[in-house]
Amino acid sequence: MKAHHVVILLVLLAAILVVAFPKGPVQVSESDAKNFVLEDARTKYPKADDIEILSIVQNSTTQQGAKSYNIKASVVIGAKSVCPERYHFYYDYPSSNFVTWKETIVKNCKVCSASSKCPIAFPEEAIIASHTFDGMKRIADFIKDYPDAKPAAKYYESYAQYQNVWLVRWASDSSPVDMIGIISNKGAAVDVISEEKQAAQ
Repeated sequence: MKAHHVVILLVLLAAILVVAFPKGPVQVSESDAKNFVLEDARTKYPKADDIEILSIVQNSTTQQGAKSYNIKASVVIGAKSVCPERYHFYYDYPSSNFVTWKETIVKNCKVCSASSKCPIAFPEEAIIASHTFDGMKRIADFIKDYPDAKPAAKYYESYAQYQNVWLVRWASDSSPVDMIGIISNKGAAVDVISEEKQAAQ
């Protein structure tokens, strides 16, 4: 084979390699990163009631020059149960294709286990506090009397005469009243109210 044929062959081979294996890093979009995290969480926690991306921030770049994202996600299990669980997961994707850190927010039906009071920042914490804190015995008794009772928690900056409180409404199909626990966002029982169900329109 003549030398110029070899050169042409090498040039063609180089061109094929450039087309088949383009230079530079594969870029991952923010949407791709979110989808990866959501799918990973669904796979790990198939019984989760709620999976949510809480934040996503583009980090610098990977060593190869691709975009990288710091992602925080939440997983809630047993959202309408007496003892819901909540976890936060942190990813650095695609630098790491796995959870880099897992934070347990609430588990085993315990809130403020390290001290007598702690901030109540999430609905799952408020739900547990509403029937386990001192001063919440009426709700604990309600749950015993009506095992089908389900909670719904909502945060209010202002509600009646109260400021910065969680309202946790416990409702049962077989009870004529709902019980409402009021918990301060600083981790203290505030009040318990019973409220008659509204007649269906």
